[in-house]
Amino acid sequence: MRKTKLLLASMTLALLLACGVALAAQVEMGYRDFQYNKNAPTPTSTKPQSKLWYTADGTWWGVLFNKSTNRYDIYRFDKATQSWSDTGTVVDARGRTRSDTLWNGTNLYVATSAIDTTTTDQNAYLRRYSYDPATNTYTMDTGFPAVIGNGPMEALNFDQDSTGLLWATYTQPNAQGVTQLYVTHSQAGNDASWATPFVPPVTGPTVKADDISAVVAFDLNTEAPKIGLVWSNQPASVMYFSSHTDGAPDTSWSPSIPVIQGKKSADDHINLKSLQTDPSGRIFVAAKTSFGDLSNASPDATQIYLAVLGQNGAFSRYTVSRVQDDQTRPIVLIDTTHRQLYVFAAGPNTTKFLNEPKAIYYKQTSLDNISFPDGEGTPFIKSSLDTAIDNPTSTKQNVNASSGLLVEAQNSATHYYLHNFLDLNY
Repeated sequence: MRKTKLLLASMTLALLLACGVALAAQVEMGYRDFQYNKNAPTPTSTKPQSKLWYTADGTWWGVLFNKSTNRYDIYRFDKATQSWSDTGTVVDARGRTRSDTLWNGTNLYVATSAIDTTTTDQNAYLRRYSYDPATNTYTMDTGFPAVIGNGPMEALNFDQDSTGLLWATYTQPNAQGVTQLYVTHSQAGNDASWATPFVPPVTGPTVKADDISAVVAFDLNTEAPKIGLVWSNQPASVMYFSSHTDGAPDTSWSPSIPVIQGKKSADDHINLKSLQTDPSGRIFVAAKTSFGDLSNASPDATQIYLAVLGQNGAFSRYTVSRVQDDQTRPIVLIDTTHRQLYVFAAGPNTTKFLNEPKAIYYKQTSLDNISFPDGEGTPFIKSSLDTAIDNPTSTKQNVNASSGLLVEAQNSATHYYLHNFLDLNY
């Protein structure tokens, strides 16, 4: 397998000051960006969500927290200096929220929801921005933000189907205190108007408080494009999948099938990508098991895996790392130029506390012959100054030679953002 090279940017202090960008310090692996603060706990979480995107010119952007103003803004990434600069465009002035972003080639969509009940404003919002490539500026469109739900949500996540509808999913306690899987969507022709959230007619919609869900558009280049829904159900020890054909009634969902099932097989870690009419697969699920929590856990048991929905409608699973590697919070990215898969994860996760020693690792494999090497993988973001690096995040988009690959993470002990970039132009 041809190894991609890490981009080594030439950075000088004079250039950074002239550009007016936030300083980024090169660390053992990757770059140390700038500080957020405790008003924005774990700002690069949570697992299904994407905080980054890139535009047609290959420029990367992100929703990051400005500790001076105590708000989330749109930031622009400079590959030459490996640094972020704040555009000043506000996304959410509430610190205790989490966001999910989608760039569809025309508009930027950002969905935000409260982490807990300490935030006065408990609404979940959808914001749509227009982008001017001539000035590199984003402007929020008239009629936004739109309310899409209310109350703290576990990992609000969304995508757009072939008809233009935006589909969102999350888990949340109902009026009786029972945590349920919810789905909602925008109305036809109006991104600012949303359907009342509903529990879809699927198997196992009653879940644990920290179970999560995610959606992804797939089969877009077929006669029956769909939205795929994946959710964890830890009480039942199953991770489920169901799909909704674009344009069908809200009550029409395919029979639920397991992505994985068995004791301690379903954990609340899900990250999705899709390919269209590709023989290698339709949906790619990076996920984690809880096999390591078993009293007789085997060190060789799968901890991080990649599940692939094949053209035959069944899932195949591939081990990415094992219990002995003790990794967590995986994300998957697909390089369509070189037909390569990347899975990033944080580890080790020994003590399960925010300030535990941890770095971001990755593994790479061919789309046409998926097989991950044993071991923890290649260090990608690692710093002796920030030894608790966690929650890798990137884009919903598939990457390519023009875009490169950017992953952002955070350190909950020092409150620093960190990142690294892979140059895929080889």
